[in-house]
Amino acid sequence: MKNFFIKSLNGMAFGLFSSLIVGLILKQIGTLFNIEFLVYLGGFSQLLMGAGIGVGVAYALESHVLILISSAITGMYGASSINFVDGQAILKVGEPMGAYFSVIFGLLIAKRIAGKTKFDIILLPMTTIIFGCLLGKFFAPYISAVISEIGIIVNKTTELRPILMGLTLSIIMGVILTLPISSAAIGISLGLSGLAAGASLTGCCCQMIGFAVMSYDDNDLGTVFSIGFGTSMIQIPRYTKKSFYMDTAYSFKCYLRCTFYNCF
Repeated sequence: MKNFFIKSLNGMAFGLFSSLIVGLILKQIGTLFNIEFLVYLGGFSQLLMGAGIGVGVAYALESHVLILISSAITGMYGASSINFVDGQAILKVGEPMGAYFSVIFGLLIAKRIAGKTKFDIILLPMTTIIFGCLLGKFFAPYISAVISEIGIIVNKTTELRPILMGLTLSIIMGVILTLPISSAAIGISLGLSGLAAGASLTGCCCQMIGFAVMSYDDNDLGTVFSIGFGTSMIQIPRYTKKSFYMDTAYSFKCYLRCTFYNCF
């Protein structure tokens, strides 16, 4: 069960990066250099976030190709990316967590019948779409509302108690960054903004640079750069074997966090 959620969240992260985040980068580049085509591509990519999450999660869970392709539809529906008003389709980015749970439910049901009949080419897509979209219709809106409310509480609490909540949030996001879970996916799902987003960014930066600096004496330059500018997940074994290093990273992070607030 633990590996299942880790794999599925990583798949969600792949989908987010390949659609929403890359789309945002393209849009910003297009706006900066006045390239309309990139602005259009960026907006187009962002609108397909639900499909990206669907494909990413299904691929990470090693689903049948028919389930994988159908999960793109389930993801779009679960994210509420397309709404019809007076016969006209209204497009929006939608909710990532709604897409995630809809895709998970649809593909799990479809996997139960995969390979058990000679009609997989019909049954697998139909099962994935029907059951995934049913969850998206009846439960995903409530799941997204709860996640959104949690994000609002975190944002408001950080504004009311910036130093305490800033330290706490930066540590939590830093730990999530190093664990095999997507901190970007969680941050986007919660809708972190303002001070909360700044605290999360500071925690992630300190986690990576802190571990890179501390490992300088033990690793070659390439590994140090991999940790500092690639991913701190390389240091996962130290979380269990060398807890002192993690405590040092926390202290280093808290010190920079306080310095950040004192300066700004």
